[in-house]
Amino acid sequence: MKLIAIDPGWTCTGFAVFQGGKLTACGYGRPEKVMRRKWGRLVGAKVVIEVAALYPTQKERNPQSILRNACCGWRFGGFFEAHWANVEELTAKNWKGTVPKPANGEQYIIERRLQERLTPAEWQLIKQTKSARAKGLNDNLIDAVGIGRWYLEREE
Repeated sequence: MKLIAIDPGWTCTGFAVFQGGKLTACGYGRPEKVMRRKWGRLVGAKVVIEVAALYPTQKERNPQSILRNACCGWRFGGFFEAHWANVEELTAKNWKGTVPKPANGEQYIIERRLQERLTPAEWQLIKQTKSARAKGLNDNLIDAVGIGRWYLEREE
């Protein structure tokens, strides 16, 4: 089974592709660029997309960014459904709980968790894909891989 995991963002979207339970591709880019990517056969593929959510106690400095990311996620859902993929939406709380994005200079907790769950070849693929110049964008890539790994482990 082909599984595609998407962490949508208005300015940067992360994606991960799993085939036969193994990470085979990952990356990030502007949403339009990610949609234009050559995805291969999508009929019957499973696509898991994180959708943004505001919680009553959340003090979001810019709720507009949450709304824009949610719209971006729904665009991806429509795109993949139009190509006959099976789409499932989930919130960040579903797959990672309340883990925050890292402060500058800190390692992302999700990245540490993934390192334990991935094969050396999968981890190498992530390292080759991550950007040294745009470190803030790497979280989108890591989240997409985390979404996919979480989904696969849940299905086992």
